[in-house]
Amino acid sequence: MNILMKLWLLLALVLALPTISFSGVTNPSGSGGGITQMNMCVRAVTLTTDTILSTDRGCLITYSNANPVTVTLPQAGTSGFAAGFFVSVVNLGVGEVTITPTISTIQDEVDLNLGTGKGVAIASDGTNYFDNPGSGLTVETDTLAMTVGRGRVVTSANSLTNAVCIGAGTNPACIYEDVTRGPLIRPQTDANTNTYIWTNQTYRWIDVENSDAVMFTVDPDAATKKGMYAFQTGYYPLKSFFLPAGFLSTDGTNCATPAEATPVASGAKMFTVLCLDNDGSRMHASFDMPDDYDGGSIQLKSLVVQTAVDTGVIEFQSAGQCKGDTETLVATASYGTEVVWTDTMTGSTAINKATSGAITPSGTCAAGDWISIYVDIGATTTTTAMATAHILGFKVIYSSTSLSH
Repeated sequence: MNILMKLWLLLALVLALPTISFSGVTNPSGSGGGITQMNMCVRAVTLTTDTILSTDRGCLITYSNANPVTVTLPQAGTSGFAAGFFVSVVNLGVGEVTITPTISTIQDEVDLNLGTGKGVAIASDGTNYFDNPGSGLTVETDTLAMTVGRGRVVTSANSLTNAVCIGAGTNPACIYEDVTRGPLIRPQTDANTNTYIWTNQTYRWIDVENSDAVMFTVDPDAATKKGMYAFQTGYYPLKSFFLPAGFLSTDGTNCATPAEATPVASGAKMFTVLCLDNDGSRMHASFDMPDDYDGGSIQLKSLVVQTAVDTGVIEFQSAGQCKGDTETLVATASYGTEVVWTDTMTGSTAINKATSGAITPSGTCAAGDWISIYVDIGATTTTTAMATAHILGFKVIYSSTSLSH
């Protein structure tokens, strides 16, 4: 077979092939010649809201608006959006474009955000969507302004692992919704910073111990000031008030009646108590506890000026009772367990202070209760010259449940 016959047979085979057609394909030079090209549909949107349609398959959608644009993408797998559906999107405007699928996710996120000049191709796998940044464009990264400004809700942020974190350092602040405490702000690395803040519609909780235990609560709607600024159990701070010598009752003999004295030569006058060095030396004090008192034990801090050069010690012994409204007072013999502490003198008119251990009054103590205490001088251990040891008073230290009374 010569070459001419071979060419005729090849031409016959080509003419016998079935006709192939392309949707969106044109031949600008007319049938039978010229260059073949494919067309892409383009839909231009200038509104602030839009819904991607099944007819947008394979098309390019452009958005152009000075304000943010909200775009709804139907659930992947529904009619027209089955696996294989794809669409290209570009933001030509100033306003950010937020594309939010119904139920489905985009690249495991609840929405996709495009800034000015950003574009992306979106494809369905039948359950969710995936994106592929357009040529020359970068994957959109959320900024603080974007996250906060658009009021975005990240529904997956329910633990420290998937929280939304903000910060430029190695330990940013992270926000998520705790199951029991509600919205929570805490550091990403607990070992570095031990400060947590929980918030909900009524309360503000603070924990500074890295233990997930609530330390402090702010409740603006509480009926009392004390309730507005409450410390939680285990985190009560200490408060105090002072009982000057002039407020002390004495036996008048072993401990003299409080009187004005001038412990420092040519100094200011002040009330002091002078006691003998024996077990009969006793002082009494009674006071109403503040409303923020936690009902627990109290402490006493002695304040003494020794005008002599004696540097011995004073032994104090104290006990007390708590009584609320309508409760009956008891004799001192029925006070709580006596607590002993010593105050070492430095002499020469120096101020000397010493704090007792926990004094637990008898009875059931509560906020606002009346407390009666006594303070004895322990003759066995006291070694300083009591005749020149001016007792100026005692500070009462107690645990508080609130910043306010």
